[in-house]
Amino acid sequence: IEKEGSDTLFRVSRRPLSSSVGTVAEGAEAGFSAPLLRKLRGRHSLSIEAVPMRDLPKDLEDELYNCSRALMLEERQHWQRHADQQSEVHIFRSFQDGSDSGKVCGFQFWRYGDTCVPNVTLIFGGKLRIEKEQRQKGLHLISNLLAYDRAREQSAQVKPDSENIIARVGLLNVFGFSSIVAALDSWSVPPLPDGSIIGKAVEPELWKWTEGSGFFMDGSTYRVDVCQTSPVKPEQLSEEWWNRKGVPEFRKLRDGSILSPEETLSRANDSFLVWEFDRGNLESLQNAALRYLEE
Repeated sequence: IEKEGSDTLFRVSRRPLSSSVGTVAEGAEAGFSAPLLRKLRGRHSLSIEAVPMRDLPKDLEDELYNCSRALMLEERQHWQRHADQQSEVHIFRSFQDGSDSGKVCGFQFWRYGDTCVPNVTLIFGGKLRIEKEQRQKGLHLISNLLAYDRAREQSAQVKPDSENIIARVGLLNVFGFSSIVAALDSWSVPPLPDGSIIGKAVEPELWKWTEGSGFFMDGSTYRVDVCQTSPVKPEQLSEEWWNRKGVPEFRKLRDGSILSPEETLSRANDSFLVWEFDRGNLESLQNAALRYLEE
């Protein structure tokens, strides 16, 4: 896809990329997530298991909700409505206690779908929950690459791989937003330009996805109230954190106004983040995940 002339559609990071994971061509051969999943298990005794929602046992679904509720207050009915719309869940397990089955330490929901533009496939990232002890290990980034590998495999079964555009859409709080933006080469927030291919494909889906999840999107700001409560207070975060990459961008609204610290953390102002899984973003995500694994 052509990147539009202005940076309304794509905001580009200029940091250099390393090539220590391998080239994109090499990654495409075996899957971009495969080498990272092996390193994750070997270095941190963690795994990611992809389970279609139709195959998810009730007791495991209950375990995922309990894991989620321990990290973010949310009623089961609202959580379940969101879960029932997903295609699959990536379950994060820790084997650090030596058990064979591992302990659930987090998850991310994923939803795959076609759009009104025939050659554009969307990957919607749903709820992401990771226990505090297992953060900063690249789980969220590797899960993104695994979702891409699975969507690419599915879409290639019905149309030539060279014709496919796979776009990622996430609805994120400020923590998730800043974490992902730091790992991307290019990205955008809505509204997306009408003339762009991804804009034409994504824009209608944002409203359908928001309404289907029981959320409310403000049409003037494109910010979303996700009906949750964050336990984090502004005074708990350092000045350095408020200035980290992605946080100022999250706080800035379309009209140029800035969210207050309380509004930033409130979960009534979550933001959509959109990017294409192109060469730059695939390399950037791989290398960012590898840096986490090697720390």
